[in-house]
Amino acid sequence: MQKVNEMAFSRDNSIIVFDLDDTLVVTNAKILVKDALTGKTFDLTPQEFNEYEKEPHHEVDYNQFNDANILKAGRLVEWVLNILRSAYESGTAVGIITARDNKKLVREFLLSHGIDIHPNLIYAVSDPDFGFDGTIAEKKKEAFRKLMAKGFTHFTFYDDDRKNLQLAKSLEDEFEQITMKTRKIGRTQVPKLDIKTVGIFSGKFKPPHTGHYEAIAKIAKENDEVHVFISKTEMAGITGRAAKAVLEYYLEDLDNVELHLSEVTPVRSGYEFVEALGKTQYSPNTIVNLYASMQPYFGHFSLAVADILKANYISNELYSNSAFLKKQQLNMIVNDDYLSKVDSHPSIKEIKDDVKDLLSENDTCIFLVNAGSNENLMQFNIGGEVGDDSFVNGQFFRDKEKINKFYDRAVLTALNNNKRTLRHGTVGIPVTEHIAHFIHKETGCNLVMLHVNVEILKKNPVEYYNHINEFANIFS
Repeated sequence: MQKVNEMAFSRDNSIIVFDLDDTLVVTNAKILVKDALTGKTFDLTPQEFNEYEKEPHHEVDYNQFNDANILKAGRLVEWVLNILRSAYESGTAVGIITARDNKKLVREFLLSHGIDIHPNLIYAVSDPDFGFDGTIAEKKKEAFRKLMAKGFTHFTFYDDDRKNLQLAKSLEDEFEQITMKTRKIGRTQVPKLDIKTVGIFSGKFKPPHTGHYEAIAKIAKENDEVHVFISKTEMAGITGRAAKAVLEYYLEDLDNVELHLSEVTPVRSGYEFVEALGKTQYSPNTIVNLYASMQPYFGHFSLAVADILKANYISNELYSNSAFLKKQQLNMIVNDDYLSKVDSHPSIKEIKDDVKDLLSENDTCIFLVNAGSNENLMQFNIGGEVGDDSFVNGQFFRDKEKINKFYDRAVLTALNNNKRTLRHGTVGIPVTEHIAHFIHKETGCNLVMLHVNVEILKKNPVEYYNHINEFANIFS
């Protein structure tokens, strides 16, 4: 589909305008409403929200409409999309006026379906940058005024909300030159969306603690149902049944969470559950989100740190020893392929190529490793012996002055969080097949493996993002 210039509209100055949600696409995104008087929260579909009358004590949360994954998982309303495509291909201008507040997300979604609408013809009317006031219908009317200022006078408007259509239609009464044809999209004219999100959370939970509760509570908000798999193995005098009983007590207010004692490893039990889920097919569109108690959100943490540092970022988000799919079962950290010059696994070859392309002997490489919750905030490893409380003999980092400067900053950061920082307290020289040896040998860079306490990943958002900045400042 060819790109249409903002002002490349037909001779009669016409434009066809489409709403997005429940007009071009149907998603399972909900509007969350919290009653400040009762503390209770309820959710509304976009169609239910059309009939909703906001009370003064209601707090409205639209965040799900900024989730790219929810939008991507939506179902297109093909017959409306065909109208859009036909108009587009005939040279008629096409615009989008949506109640959403993220124009970039809307445009990226349209582009993913081959629809290249000029950014200046996309109005996400809840975006404060537009400066629109009033109800959604009033904001959409203001967007039409913006289109009028661009020279458009003849409109056709597709929307699922009668109030939006009526208010847009009223422009004909205000301006003689304006024509406004409105087309209401009824509930029976869009596909029914049956999407269920299932969260799988696996761990030892020996002992269960508030971090576990907070992580599960967050997962419960993100999914329709959550299944928690708990190790039966006794550790530190705590049995699986005891751990389950404690979690049941703290999670009794979360009615979409189910706890399971694992007959095998918790991770394997989670994957077996997913496999069985696929066979039952109780929902045509089931999205499964996998979580692990040791490392939820570690990918986001490392990416955020790299972003602050403006650093190159390499990450494995697909492969692991415990992956459910056999084709994704691969140890990306310790592998004989790092010793080989040829015949590497394609993904390891990609990692090797990225390392060689991005790093040189004058660079610093920070290899982030997730560690369990304990009294240490972080632990530095530059290839020294276990228990070596110095960097003198560390083989991976030549610039001892720099690594000691990093360490001193880390000590202060840890003290501010009532934690410790170690050099090689419990970790030492990795095995020969470890990726750290490959990185150092091939590039000659200064390499530090930083073992990070995963407890920080389970903090509230303010504390979590403070930690991200603290870690970035250590290496800035």
